[in-house]
Amino acid sequence: MKSFPSIPVPHLKLPMIPISDRYSYGLRKSTQEEIILEMTRYESPEMRRDQLRSMISQEQREGYRCTDYMIFYASRAEETSMTTTLSMKNEFGDIASTNGNGCSKQLNISCRTSICEWMYRVIDHFSADREVVHIALSYIDRILSTNICADRRTFKLISSASLHLAIKTHFPHLWHDVGRLLPELSRGDFAMGDLLAMENELLHSLTWLLNPPTPQAITMHMLSLLPRNLSRTTLENVANICLYLIELSVADYFFVTTKKAIVAIAALLNAIENQERQPLDGNNTVASIHHDYHFHIEKMLVDMDYHANWFEITSVRDRLW
Repeated sequence: MKSFPSIPVPHLKLPMIPISDRYSYGLRKSTQEEIILEMTRYESPEMRRDQLRSMISQEQREGYRCTDYMIFYASRAEETSMTTTLSMKNEFGDIASTNGNGCSKQLNISCRTSICEWMYRVIDHFSADREVVHIALSYIDRILSTNICADRRTFKLISSASLHLAIKTHFPHLWHDVGRLLPELSRGDFAMGDLLAMENELLHSLTWLLNPPTPQAITMHMLSLLPRNLSRTTLENVANICLYLIELSVADYFFVTTKKAIVAIAALLNAIENQERQPLDGNNTVASIHHDYHFHIEKMLVDMDYHANWFEITSVRDRLW
């Protein structure tokens, strides 16, 4: 069981984007329910269940696992004598910093939080799907789980190349604009050639595993397989809150080693519970629906031979709140 005190909860300044204002790549502007109904209309429940099973099993693969890599940098920082630091603020937050000897400061959790917040600003600027930030952070976490990052400048380069690669893979119509922007935001720390060279290193280190399962995708499939006893408004509110909780979790280093299916389940249950009590069929309330959904989610997972750790889900739910 994870202990919360060792990892502070990040305070991310991230506005919620309503479902009605989101754009899904390749689709017209749609509400979450319309997208879910599209999945229901054109894909059989068996196909959607197989896709959900594939995503859940995919994150069990060695190439998609992450470790608590910050332990290494924390222990190394403790061994290093304290020196006066000179910080250089830039678009990435307080990441590019040097000490009195000209050596870069140690990487820490706040660096990851700052880069995540910066990525959300870039993605929102280009009106791209925020899910791409999770994909880029997946690249970063998996790279740092198996490689040592020399300094914060290298971390900036890895992060920029990861975002560039994620957009190129999943939003190819945007990558030219973003690619030109990233070197400018580095304030001269690296050029386009450095970005492309690092991107090539990422591809080999990730062994071309560029499509990690995301909590957003898992949640969408789970919603499409659950009973339709929520009103249209309630369903849209549930989707809004669920996606927002997931987006906030991306910036929280606590969830780096947490399975994405666990995050998706916890966010979905929290979103259901958050709804105001209101009559549905004259007798039922959202409170009873929350109980029913818990049962249906558990049954769905058991049917797919996935035995979730409900103690961990409870801990994750508490963390998400």
